[in-house]
Amino acid sequence: MSTDRPLGVRLIALLLGINGFVSIIAGILLLFHVGEEAAIDALGVTEANLSVLAITAIAVGVITMVIAAALRSGSNFARLLLVLLWVGQLGVLVYSMVSLHSVHWTSAMWPTVITGLAGAYLLLDKDAREFFSSVKS
Repeated sequence: MSTDRPLGVRLIALLLGINGFVSIIAGILLLFHVGEEAAIDALGVTEANLSVLAITAIAVGVITMVIAAALRSGSNFARLLLVLLWVGQLGVLVYSMVSLHSVHWTSAMWPTVITGLAGAYLLLDKDAREFFSSVKS
């Protein structure tokens, strides 16, 4: 049984890390534009909502980077968190499709599909399962 990290696990961890970094940067940039009318009008939110959106983006980015680091180290808990993230995204997709007719729900579809595929790989692929089972917590 090999303890080498499979390419798929490395790729998923790398993409999650990049995603988390971009989310943090986007949240920081939004914080700089909280009081600007142009940003508020462009996004169609209130100033308070923009602040909450920025802080949430930063928090989600940090959590995503922690999950990426845990995946790289072989944490089974990180695999579970990725699957729970997918379930949450699936819920957002269904809500968007049913309730938010003015929002393009297709923009919520692709992250859900990609996260679902990553979760399926981490749970079902033989090499990934061997890697995560060989790592001692």
